[in-house]
Amino acid sequence: MVVSNGLAKKRINFFNALSKFKHVDSGGRYLNNVGGPVKNKLAFIKEYKFVIAFENSSYPGYTTEKLLDPLLVGSIPVYWGNPLVEMDFNTKRFLNYNDYSSEKALIDRILSIDDREEHAISILTEPIFPDNTLPEFIKETNVLGFLQNIIGNLDTLIPAAKRPVRYRHAYRRKMRVIRFYLNKVLKRNFR
Repeated sequence: MVVSNGLAKKRINFFNALSKFKHVDSGGRYLNNVGGPVKNKLAFIKEYKFVIAFENSSYPGYTTEKLLDPLLVGSIPVYWGNPLVEMDFNTKRFLNYNDYSSEKALIDRILSIDDREEHAISILTEPIFPDNTLPEFIKETNVLGFLQNIIGNLDTLIPAAKRPVRYRHAYRRKMRVIRFYLNKVLKRNFR
């Protein structure tokens, strides 16, 4: 686990519950037990079969790098967060807290998988996305369109009332520069 937020009670409680059965290395600033915060999260978690991947909170559609990072490095995420996560990700590729009747049932499943390599391999060989199909929202052209929409609407992100009058000219100039460079980066990386 790599976390810095000490306010995410669900994650903290799960860490403590799982730690009663198996040592859990924690490489973040919070609950650190590996000698200090790790410099590279991906390098750290790729050494582990399981990664506690709990979001800070649960909200429909809110899925962050907490789930993606372990998927990218070939670990099994133990996930809690987005109650609609199955719309975007194959839930056979990770352990979804919400799929278990209790925290103890999830911990028992983790311990069982840890004892049986064939169970871990079965999970790790599942595709990340449902039906092994890249979701529409993640396709390059859609990401590009989404980012270009944000760039085109930067002025609306900071309401005029919040901008000091004496800085409005400088603000507009900065927004033009930001748009120019972001468009340049997007065109280079997405085309």
